[in-house]
Amino acid sequence: MPDIYFWSCMITLSLVTIFTRSFFLTIGANLKLSPKIRNLIQYAPTGALIAIVIPELFFEKDIVTKSYQFAMHSAQIYASIATIVSYYLSKSMLLSLSIGMLILTLVTNYLS
Repeated sequence: MPDIYFWSCMITLSLVTIFTRSFFLTIGANLKLSPKIRNLIQYAPTGALIAIVIPELFFEKDIVTKSYQFAMHSAQIYASIATIVSYYLSKSMLLSLSIGMLILTLVTNYLS
């Protein structure tokens, strides 16, 4: 009996996923947006990136209270600065990510 529920949920979730992800591919060409809305939509990826990255950099979760606290000296900030500087100097994405991960590991394990 649980197999019926499992497969019905999987099929329903698959159909919902296909519909929502293919909406703009099927209807998007016929959908005319005003220039004002098109101008606003171009900032959506930047806003989403900021909404994901900024909390990870500046907030740490307290293990005891399970609340987030502002942390100006977190390991992520140092690693981010090292990654940005190394990319600016070398223009190598692989090298800058490697340096950022190395700094994150060092600060997390040895300086905290």
